[in-house]
Amino acid sequence: MMPDPLASRMVPDPLLDSSNERLRLVAWSVVGGIAYGLVQPGGPASGPAALVAIAPLLHAMSRQAWPARLVAGWLTGSLAAAIACGETAWTGLGAYFALDGLVLAGAWLLAHQLLGALPFVVFAGLAGDPASGSSARSALRVAGAWVLGELAREALLPGAWLSLASALTSAPRLLDSAALESPPRLLDSAAFAIAPRLLDSAAVVGALGVSAWLAAGSLLALRLIAGPDRRGAAVTSSLLATLLVATALWQGLLAATDGAPVMRVDLVQSGLDTRRDRPRPSEAERLSQLEGMTPTDGQAELVVWPESALGTLWPMNAEYLERAADRPGAAAPLVLGVPWLEPGAGPEGLGVAAVLLDAQRRVVARHLKTRLLPFAEDRRGLATRRPDRGSPGFVAGESSVLLDAGSTPIGVSICYEVLFPEVARGQVRSGARLLLNLSNESWLGASGRGPDHMLAAAMLRAAETGRPMLRATTIGLTAAIDAQGRVAAALPRGGPGLLRTEVRPAARWTPFVRFGRAPVVLLAVVVVAVELVRSHRAD
Repeated sequence: MMPDPLASRMVPDPLLDSSNERLRLVAWSVVGGIAYGLVQPGGPASGPAALVAIAPLLHAMSRQAWPARLVAGWLTGSLAAAIACGETAWTGLGAYFALDGLVLAGAWLLAHQLLGALPFVVFAGLAGDPASGSSARSALRVAGAWVLGELAREALLPGAWLSLASALTSAPRLLDSAALESPPRLLDSAAFAIAPRLLDSAAVVGALGVSAWLAAGSLLALRLIAGPDRRGAAVTSSLLATLLVATALWQGLLAATDGAPVMRVDLVQSGLDTRRDRPRPSEAERLSQLEGMTPTDGQAELVVWPESALGTLWPMNAEYLERAADRPGAAAPLVLGVPWLEPGAGPEGLGVAAVLLDAQRRVVARHLKTRLLPFAEDRRGLATRRPDRGSPGFVAGESSVLLDAGSTPIGVSICYEVLFPEVARGQVRSGARLLLNLSNESWLGASGRGPDHMLAAAMLRAAETGRPMLRATTIGLTAAIDAQGRVAAALPRGGPGLLRTEVRPAARWTPFVRFGRAPVVLLAVVVVAVELVRSHRAD
């Protein structure tokens, strides 16, 4: 009997099947990298996209063996980092470290592998198969694995860049409707009506916990669309939405009881680009420009100038500011960022400071930067000598010092410090009722997405601590952020400008201020450990 050619065609070809699986894995990993890069701060994606940012990666990992899932994580992470901060990394490495050519390209690739690809690989290795188990159990496993992946990134370079929680801050439609008194727009209703409440939950679980919420949300969204266990995904999603709304209502009620008087503040954006290839004005010209931009009508209770407002070491630049006290009009206390030489400490006392001056321009207090940028400001790094400053680096302050402007204790972060949740949390626990961030982001480029990442970090710090956060920067983004993490007002990036704002200092402690990230980290470790033990026993 002759063989039936049609029957032979119906026999599955294992080589063809494996090729299709590889193609599917690569395709969805690429889609995942693009999606994640676009929803990060400064990206064009907005709205509910932040809720499903890692759904394509999870789809690529579904029903794949462990090595294939690692490949999916590596592809997604590499592409996501290149899209989200590739231009910023190239500009920053070239400008700050004076790198070029092949050395710059090598450093750029290394940074993206360590800070982009590696955390995604850690996540993919711990998350297991997203298509296995019940929806609730799988969501917990994915959320825990994502938290540990973000902790791996922070271990390599402390800071919040590429955090999944940061993706929420790039969704202006969601943030516009985040206030409890403003109901979600029609397009944000139904399944994604809970998105505006996610930022509110940072006051309870912190940015790391928000990342866990979003990771679990991506898994549940994928299950609802592609299965398995759609019913379980629907039930779990409903429970998650209920919990988020309850958290938001609770935080809103507590915030309403924080009735401190309004404080008027002037934020000055100098417009000064301090990169080496840019022309630099003299110290007198800098001061003249800043003075000219600072109103003297007596309306402000505090004036804030950015980091690098003056470039000369304090107290050598004190004489420049003495003239400011003689200007007509009522002067307000002033906070500014300057290089600082601790009296009597010699070169070992060289730091970066935020200085509070009274109306007569006398020093009232100073905060030394406690977190230094590795390999640049930190003298223990590899690239400690800066050719343009002739200095072996800076030393970090041992702890934050609050600046007391009248009856309002202020916690200050200088540039890179805003990426650290524990800095702002520690300041609030010490009594800070208002947060300031002085920053010089010209090293990241005026047109790139670096300033957006820094603004996102400031928004998360405000939401975590329940404190307003005011940013004064050189070229942007200068902004006023309320105690719920929403941007109330901001200046355009690039040139000089003045932002006059009113803020209401807060006194209450959020759950995050009380407990920090320990509960979220502990839960993530326990969940992932239990799942690894179960998987080992099943094998």
